[in-house]
Amino acid sequence: MIHFIDQTSERDHHMVFNSSILKILLKMYPSEKIISHGNASNHKSIKELLSDDEVRNITFKPILYTKSISEAKVVKGLNYIVKENKRRLVFKEILSNASANDLVFLSITTFSSFFVFKRLKAKSNVPTIAVLHGDLDFVYNANDKVEKLIGATYKKVFNTFAPNFHYLLLNKISKEYLMQDGFLKREEILEIDHPHNMLAVDVTEKEIAGNTVFSFGHIGSMEVERKNSHYIYELAEKFSAEITQKKVSFQVIGLITSSVIPYKNKWVEEMTGNLKENKPDYLSREQYESKLQKLDYSLFFYDTNQYIFRTSGAIIDAIAACIPFVVLKHPIFDYIFQEAGNVGFQCKDLDEMHDLIKKIIAKDEEIIKQYKIQVLNLMKIRKRLSVEEVAIDLKKQIDAIGYYNSNKVLS
Repeated sequence: MIHFIDQTSERDHHMVFNSSILKILLKMYPSEKIISHGNASNHKSIKELLSDDEVRNITFKPILYTKSISEAKVVKGLNYIVKENKRRLVFKEILSNASANDLVFLSITTFSSFFVFKRLKAKSNVPTIAVLHGDLDFVYNANDKVEKLIGATYKKVFNTFAPNFHYLLLNKISKEYLMQDGFLKREEILEIDHPHNMLAVDVTEKEIAGNTVFSFGHIGSMEVERKNSHYIYELAEKFSAEITQKKVSFQVIGLITSSVIPYKNKWVEEMTGNLKENKPDYLSREQYESKLQKLDYSLFFYDTNQYIFRTSGAIIDAIAACIPFVVLKHPIFDYIFQEAGNVGFQCKDLDEMHDLIKKIIAKDEEIIKQYKIQVLNLMKIRKRLSVEEVAIDLKKQIDAIGYYNSNKVLS
C-alpha cells in the first residue's frame, strides 16, 4: 500500500504536481493500493487531471479541518493549533497502521508538522519519501524571524534520524549544494526533474517572422523579493511607444501579490484571478494554459540566490508549452540551456534584455531565425518532464538503493 500525503493544498494549488506524482506512483507500482490523503477541494482538482481508470485506482481520503469562526488573529491562531493537531493525528494513524511493505510519500505539510512527522517516523520502519518543495529556501535565505524559525526547524528535521527515510528533490542542481554544506548525505537524496501532467496536449512548431505584435509574458505568481516580478513593469515602460503602436505586448499571466502593487503601470496587461487587488488568486488552469499558448516569449527575472532549492512551476509550464525564454542569467537556466540547447536567451541585466527585445521587435534576422530551433529544442526537453520518463528515472533510483520492493512494478 502507498500513502500519498498533501495536508495543506486547496483547490488548484499543486494540482499539476500532485496528479503527476500519483500517475508516477501508479506507473511504478501499478497493482499497489494507493491512498491519497488531503483536502477535498484539492482532490477534486487533482481528479480533473487523471483518467477515469486512474481515479478508480486511487482511494481519496479527505482530511477534514475546522474553520476559523473569525478573522481575529487570536481566533485564527487557535484554529491553526487545532489543525496542526489534526495533521499530527493523521501522520500518527498512517505510520501506526503501515508496515515495512508499505510506502509513505509525503509531499506537502506545514514546517512544524514536518518536524512532528520526522519525530514520529523515527519510531517507524515504514519506507518514506519526503518531497522538498521550497523548504530549503528558508535554510539558505531566511530574512525575518518567522523565516529563520522555519529554517531552524528544517535543520532539526535533517538532524533527526529516522530509518528508511529519503528526501526527494525536484530539480537536479541542488543536491551538490546540500551535500557540500553538510545538510544531507548523498544516500538520503533522490532527485527528479519536476514532472508535468499536461504534456498530452500537442505543441506544434511555431514561427514568429510574420508577427505584427510580439508578446512577452511573466508566468505564474508575481513576487518582488524572490522573483523580481516588478521588473516587467520597468521593462514595459521603456517600450511604451512600441506598445502604443501595437508592435509589442507585455503580459502577466497568473496572479499578482501585494508586494508588486506599488510598481504597476498601464503598460502591462494583467490576466490574473485577482478579484480584489489585495487578494491574489490564480486563473483557472484552463484559462491559464489558454493564455500561455498565445505568448511568443516567457520572461523570468529571478535573483541568483533564489530558486536554487525550489522548483519554479512557471518555468516548468513554459517548457511544457514550449515558450522560448528571455531571462536574466541564473543557475537553473544554466542547467536548462546545458541540457536542452538553445531554448531562448539569457541576459546579464535588464539593459541587455531591453536591447534583445528591441531586436526581436525589429525582426532581426539572426534573432528571429533561432525561434524555430528554440521551440524544437523545448519540444524535445519537455519529454523529460513526462510522467513516463520521470517514473522510469525515480524507479531506477529507488531500485538502486533497494528501498521499496514490490513484485508489482514498472518494467
